[in-house]
Amino acid sequence: MKAKKLGKTGQYSQKQIEANKLKQLQIACGKMAGKSAFTMFTPLCKARMVGNRLPAVKLKLSADSNMEPSEFRMYNEIFVTQLNTLTVDTLTGDTMTLGQYLREGMTLICYSEIVEELGSPNAEKVLAAFKGYRRATFTSPIVDVLELLRRLTTVLSDLSAHLFEYQINTLFAFSGDSGNNHVTVGLNKPKAKQIKIDGIKREVVPVQWPDYRGTTTPLHLSPEKLGLDSSKNSSGKLPVYIQHHALKRLNERIGIVAGLLHQALNDNFKEDKSLRFLPQGSSSLVEFDIFDQKLGYLVCVVHEEMIVIRTFLFITNDGTPEGKKLSELTRVQLLDKQYLGIDTLAGFMRFKIAEDPTLKELFKEAGCESLLDLSALENFLLADLTVKDPAILLNYLRGITDTGNVQSNLADLLPRPEIHD
Repeated sequence: MKAKKLGKTGQYSQKQIEANKLKQLQIACGKMAGKSAFTMFTPLCKARMVGNRLPAVKLKLSADSNMEPSEFRMYNEIFVTQLNTLTVDTLTGDTMTLGQYLREGMTLICYSEIVEELGSPNAEKVLAAFKGYRRATFTSPIVDVLELLRRLTTVLSDLSAHLFEYQINTLFAFSGDSGNNHVTVGLNKPKAKQIKIDGIKREVVPVQWPDYRGTTTPLHLSPEKLGLDSSKNSSGKLPVYIQHHALKRLNERIGIVAGLLHQALNDNFKEDKSLRFLPQGSSSLVEFDIFDQKLGYLVCVVHEEMIVIRTFLFITNDGTPEGKKLSELTRVQLLDKQYLGIDTLAGFMRFKIAEDPTLKELFKEAGCESLLDLSALENFLLADLTVKDPAILLNYLRGITDTGNVQSNLADLLPRPEIHD
């Protein structure tokens, strides 16, 4: 009688599976401690490692998450792909994938710590070979995992919709719990609330963002830190909210990946950051920057025991010191800026202003020097950056300066964008 062929689900026998686990551990050991290092472990220790090899690292959905299964599968696939792409530099000068280190590598490290208990004659050699990989000192793989999760948060989060949160204490390399080797994830929907400002209902959401450990904490600040009147505030710090209108303007006028933009919004108000602001009566213009480049101002007020961000002004917009100076130098007004598109980041970048000496000097004089090198943001723009001839902008500005009127021939060269308040 011929033996039946094993189907796909039972493609390998138990013996073959265990042999493969042993091979993977041997490969990892060679990368971490040298080619012959695996021979230092006794057959008993090897058998124990094979039987207790850590499971592959993956994401696990939290019990209270409202994430769709299809979304979760996509996120997990991205995460696992990155684990098998990113590499760890070992102490032998070799490299191994981050996923390999967190599975086979951590299994080896765990057993290197108990070789004496298992009666190994090479215990001292094993301990010496893996001494440099102790979790308290060899932390770069954990930093890599945190950075990977941080990038996922940036891509998958949107302050107006949901925040991607995670718990890393379920990862073996972080917690040392041999029963777990995953990262628990979920989506947290920010709780919007309705408030009345100037007699009109406004929707606001708390400014918050997951920290490096994946925990979200709403932002609280002293009004004084933003140049706002704190005389009516008895509690010291107030929660910071952003109006839905302000988020919309921020998204429109900066136009980069929402997660990166909203993370920058939260980071802009960090306790250890020295904020620059311009008080304007009951409100304050707080400088907003990304990658240490000023892009505009957040208009903030104190309202009913909270700080509210009312709107966002791009640095060239009317209502900013730079926008005012630009108007004085060129007589460019609000509709002119919208017509040209220089009231948004993408519109400004299309003109390659830094490449034209005259325009470069003009915008520097207006205080817009931070807009002259935006290469760090170019890859995150959502809009198409079809380059426009800077001569168009220069001629337009000269036309306003000379005659006070828009040159009619520009109607054929520039599409008129939708005008936003």
